[in-house]
Amino acid sequence: MPRKKNPYDNPWVKPDYHSQNKQLKNEENEDDALQAKRSVKLRSSLDIYHRLMHDATLGVDLNQVMIGYTDMFGDQEICILEWTLIDKGGDIPMHHIEYFAFILNNGNKLILWDRRTKLDRLYGSGVTRPEQRLDDILRSAAIQRIQSGSTPTLGPIVNKTAADDDEKKQDNDINTQTAVYDHSLTLTTTLHKNDMITKFFPRYPTTDDGFVQSFNINDTQQWLKCLNHYGLVVLKVLSDAEVDKTVQSMFDELYCRASELHASQAHTGSPQQNIQRVEVDNPVTWLNHNWPNPKKRFLTKRPAFSKQAFVNRCSTKMYFIFKTIYNHAKLNVSIDNYGISRGTKNLKNVDPKMAEKWRHCLEPHWDINPWKYIHWLKCGHYSYIYQGALALSEQRIVDGTHLTLPGCMNFLPKWCELNEKENRNPHRHTLAADDKLKKYMQAIPLRKGEMVIWNYGQLHANTKNFSPRMRLSQYIRMYPSQQKYIKRDHYSAQAILQQYKRDIDMTKILRDELNNELTFKLLGMKQW
Repeated sequence: MPRKKNPYDNPWVKPDYHSQNKQLKNEENEDDALQAKRSVKLRSSLDIYHRLMHDATLGVDLNQVMIGYTDMFGDQEICILEWTLIDKGGDIPMHHIEYFAFILNNGNKLILWDRRTKLDRLYGSGVTRPEQRLDDILRSAAIQRIQSGSTPTLGPIVNKTAADDDEKKQDNDINTQTAVYDHSLTLTTTLHKNDMITKFFPRYPTTDDGFVQSFNINDTQQWLKCLNHYGLVVLKVLSDAEVDKTVQSMFDELYCRASELHASQAHTGSPQQNIQRVEVDNPVTWLNHNWPNPKKRFLTKRPAFSKQAFVNRCSTKMYFIFKTIYNHAKLNVSIDNYGISRGTKNLKNVDPKMAEKWRHCLEPHWDINPWKYIHWLKCGHYSYIYQGALALSEQRIVDGTHLTLPGCMNFLPKWCELNEKENRNPHRHTLAADDKLKKYMQAIPLRKGEMVIWNYGQLHANTKNFSPRMRLSQYIRMYPSQQKYIKRDHYSAQAILQQYKRDIDMTKILRDELNNELTFKLLGMKQW
């Protein structure tokens, strides 16, 4: 028999010295890269927090120090004195912190520490240069003038001396440092804030009672002119009785939905709390377990399916408004959410710390990718799209309001050109935390029953609720009945009815005043 081959008897192979040398060289390069990375290591956010809290020599008022962080609701900002560490009962880990900022007396932010840019003015770690350290910045003439209440002069200086030249050079150095590394001070612009507002971002007209100018829907020439100029308009849409009926049906729907979810989870064996119907004037009923989806921003789990919600979105009045805006009769309507923001201050029988956790806002954003929107408008693929929010409660500044940038649509092409590198999300875009556009935004307080309508190109947000009252809204929009608009809209009637066809019986909803030709066409259930 032939001898079996020894599996360990491998033939000799000449060593590949070239590959080994190449591997060693790669390892050396990796070591160099690692060493370089270590050389710009940034001090942790915990170090910065403790230094600010306990080092009195910094000369910084902690009431003016803000922490920027991210959570499930997006980008958030809070005063450092309100921040709670995890080991002391807080909810947000320190690695969620994006920056620390000091609010100057003119309202601008001086970034103290930034994770993204590796800026650290306190310890000088990361890529921070010596002249960017906090003590040098605070001693600069530019900052001292801001803190003393005088505005730096960027225009021509009359009868200037050599000392003036040195001071101006020092100001320019400070401007360059802050503009390149933290984008916080806006001293480099050749236009002051009032000039920017006059030229690009005109203020929407306000009234003496603390609200904004609103129009009757029949005054079409006036409010269309306003819409084209500011990019938004406020209209009087619902009566008080119609609003009260909508709010009643909204809380009926939420109670039924919360009870269904509660019953479906009963078999899990986990302890269950009794569901109460939410009452707009009873804060005790606002507790998390009474909502269908307390961990999410809208609290509702799904779009608004109450009959009154459909009456509002499919009414002849709403159709007239959007038909007038588009100058087009064949429209579809969205099936969107309610907007609910619980009161957070001075609530009876509610733990104040718990109420503070209800305080959140929507950061400035576009509901469409602005770069794509501008491109589609230029090539003629799209026409302007509009959306709206119907106020189901009085929305004063303290209650939290709609926040917008008037005239944004006219400035948007230039902004997109300057910020092309931020074009990442294909569907929407949230403004960077340090973007200077934020300071030009305007709050739009609404009366009960009014509706704010804005162009998709408008940068918008909403503010936090610091009152004991709820802020309630219903989001409604219409768009041309064409596939290019229908497919892009996640809340299009066609998409939502398909998604919830097993959960919602539309035959029970589309009765009485909703059983008409217009409603079925707006919902895409019949062709125009």
